[in-house]
Amino acid sequence: MANSSTSNLNPNSNPNLAHHLSDPTLTPIISSSTSNAQSQALTALTSTALTAYDSASRLGLGAPQRIMIESTTPGPLILHSYLSPPSPQPRSLHSTTAINNILETAREGLRPLSRNTTTPTEDPETPAEIQTNGTNTSDSLEEEEGSEATNAANAPPLLIGTVVARTADSAGDARRAAARLERVGREFQREWMLRDEGVDGGDGGEEGEG
Repeated sequence: MANSSTSNLNPNSNPNLAHHLSDPTLTPIISSSTSNAQSQALTALTSTALTAYDSASRLGLGAPQRIMIESTTPGPLILHSYLSPPSPQPRSLHSTTAINNILETAREGLRPLSRNTTTPTEDPETPAEIQTNGTNTSDSLEEEEGSEATNAANAPPLLIGTVVARTADSAGDARRAAARLERVGREFQREWMLRDEGVDGGDGGEEGEG
């Protein structure tokens, strides 16, 4: 039974392939390693892949998606996949900033039609930052920045998938294993996001039932 459950998690069962999925802290999520030496080797490859990822970002080359390493002499083939986390979505569809911009545009359009009326910003006793329907714009901006920081902190991590084939003859199998490993990683990131959403909304549902 243990072998069956493990094979369901493994992206491949080819003895000529090794696979490893981890986060930027080098914490393994899935690994085919069966010994400490194999685990250390796969972790070292992941660390090298992270260095390449950071170098590409610093050089302005964009975030790499995949890297393949193949030697001219017969030897192992290495495939690295980078699974960037999905961009966190804002919790409100209409932010206060967007509403303020719309209202300001509307005021500009209506200004020629209201020559004898005074705009709210002309009242010297009323702070300009609370002219939009009684909303304090500066406080709203601080709330938005805090929400964005929270979303970023709760976002799923970057994942690095590594597949190693003994020879280049297994390149096709290695690519298929890498694709399966990517699907597992994406599912992990989706579950991460769903878990955070459940934590945010779970308490309210239980109180409603009581």
